[in-house]
This record gives sequence, C-alpha cells and structure tokens, in this order.
Amino acid sequence: MTKTKQKHVKVVTREQKIKQVASTSVRRWKSARQLASRSQIERWNPPIHGSIKCNIHANWKNAVLHSDVAWIARDSDGRVRFHSREAFTCSANRMIAELRCIIWLLQSVRDLHFDHVFIASDHKDTIAAILAPNHWPSFEEERVSANLIARDVAKSVLRDGRFHSYLAMGGPAWLHERLRREATSDI
Repeated sequence: MTKTKQKHVKVVTREQKIKQVASTSVRRWKSARQLASRSQIERWNPPIHGSIKCNIHANWKNAVLHSDVAWIARDSDGRVRFHSREAFTCSANRMIAELRCIIWLLQSVRDLHFDHVFIASDHKDTIAAILAPNHWPSFEEERVSANLIARDVAKSVLRDGRFHSYLAMGGPAWLHERLRREATSDI
C-alpha cells in the first residue's frame, strides 16, 4: 500500500504580494531602528549592511489637487542608488497618497531587482496601517466567470476609446440588466 503525498498550493494575488512585501519591509525597518536607538532619530539613518533604504514622501495638499511623490534609495554607506519623482492624480487624503507612493516604489524596487529593502516614511498613520494588516480590506480570488462585469468594464476602455477616468454612482447603463440578474441570481 503506497501513500501519495498531496501538495497544497496557495494562490497569492499581486495585491497580496505587494501588501506582504510592504508589511515585511516596514517590520524589518522598524526592528532595525529599534535596535539602533530607542530615542527618536532626528536625521537620516542608514540601513543595515547589504540593504537598501528607500525614503518616500507624498506631498499631499487636499483631495482636489495632484500629489507630488518621490522616493530616494540609499545603501548602507549612504550612497544614493536611485531616486524618482512623480505627480499622482487626486487622492482623498495623505494616507492614500502615501500608500500609492509605496505601491509605485514597490513596482520600481521589483524592476530594479533590489533585495533587502527598508521603506521609510514620516507619515505615522500609513506605517500604522501597514503594521496592522487586520485593519486592511480583505482580498479574495474570484473565478473569471464570477468577475465578468468588472472585466467587461475594463475591456471597454480600449474597445470603446473610454480613456477618461471617472467615478460614478451605480453601475454603467449598458450593464444594468446583467447587474440586476447577478444581484438576484437569475443568471
């Protein structure tokens, strides 16, 4: 009688991976800072040897203006490896602008093939949100057949030349009947 081993594969979405990397980076940085000093550091402090420290900032004024964002990556000797700046469309508040900056940084870090990255921000609320993942929205993977409406709205951008972003109450008029059927499970 032979026993077969079953392998369990956990599917991790892109958003979950970004959240995991951000959370791990913040925890590592916080741990390294606590070891370096128990008091508030008033100046830039280098990361541990072999690591890169990315300082980020989102210059947010209000919900109707663009946010100016930037990051600068330095090694343990203080040498600047890279820096970048960008203007983001309107963000509802500073935390959202800061989180968008972190996602943008994580994409850059991935493209630059950085390992052992610490992300530093002076926005305490953003760091607190990342360190408390149970306060984040939860994510779930859907089958394609259960996500067709969102897919169709996304496909309409290129298909119909709908290149202007918008936020509207309710669903698109051309999908009202399908949305009603989905809501009442008459599909």
